Amino acid sequence: SMLSWRVDRLRDVDMLKTVRVEIPMCKEIRASGGWEKYIDAQPELSGGKIETFKLQCARDAIDEIVDAFGRDFVIAPEQTENIDPDTVIIAVRATRESMKVWAIAHSDSIVVLSPDNFRDEIMEAFKEAQHLYRTSKAPLHFRLFCARSLPEALKFSMAAGRKVLIYHGRKQPQEIIDTSVLAKYPALQRLSLSYCDTQEQIFTDKLPLLSSLSMIRSNFNLENLRNAPMLTDLVVSDLDDSAVPALMSLTNLRSLTLADCRFSDCSFIRIYPNLTRLELRFNEKMTDVSFLAKLSGLKTLKIRDNRHDRDYSFLKQMKSLTRLIIDSPQISEQDEEALQKMLPNCRISVRKSFAEMRRE
Repeated sequence: SMLSWRVDRLRDVDMLKTVRVEIPMCKEIRASGGWEKYIDAQPELSGGKIETFKLQCARDAIDEIVDAFGRDFVIAPEQTENIDPDTVIIAVRATRESMKVWAIAHSDSIVVLSPDNFRDEIMEAFKEAQHLYRTSKAPLHFRLFCARSLPEALKFSMAAGRKVLIYHGRKQPQEIIDTSVLAKYPALQRLSLSYCDTQEQIFTDKLPLLSSLSMIRSNFNLENLRNAPMLTDLVVSDLDDSAVPALMSLTNLRSLTLADCRFSDCSFIRIYPNLTRLELRFNEKMTDVSFLAKLSGLKTLKIRDNRHDRDYSFLKQMKSLTRLIIDSPQISEQDEEALQKMLPNCRISVRKSFAEMRRE
């Protein structure tokens, strides 16, 4: 191969007595115009093969083409397709590596038209630059939201010294992720993955301090729940009765959120002696939740439901509640006032259907 170095950084240069071996590229360069022409085609002297590139160039920027590539360019025959009178389409020969650096530096006046794969490469470089600029000075929660991979999200959390990692899968319906990278951060305490497929990997055994786990719209091995002895906060979705044994083993839970689950019987929630916070989101098969009245230690209860036939009379028995949030079309303002009188030490918020909330 052939490489380029800065002359001012070469040290201890000696002439070798061995005979040099000419590589095939040297013969190609001599056949295509010689070394001088090859070097003139590289404003950054990055090496590589010379190719033909078509550029849309602002007319007042043609001097920049001459400065970079000399006068070895031609006006492309596609001028009739150019509807912008302030630009001209030209063809120039250069190496791909040099053209990329030069085109990005002159993006305010030069646009690469072809080759198509090189044009895509330039656009991807701009996306990467935009991503870096958007995240470089942003707060951690924004950088985590913009993270394009689990390793990048992990890097953001580790750099910030925060023991929380949140990653939103970017591919639909779920992004396949490799959780082995989590082993790099054993101090992690809170982990939230949404729209991710962990491919049944066990990952909590690498996180001995994990106390909070959120898996929304994510496929994961329920054995992970058994490998997290410090787990006290759990958010899960889309589970069915097969998950109940694993959930019942988590006797240390203090906070539990069940979203879009299909449990035929949710009374197993009563086994959690330390549960103080419970959130239920659109669990369609959960038709009777009156058993919640027996959760004497519950302090916070959130119920999100759009059914009109839900019976909430059991709430009057839950004297230990300090915070109650209900999204339901069933409870009227009069019912809310009555609940507030029955639970004077509880802050109550009742929201109607989402359609009504949008209208308001």
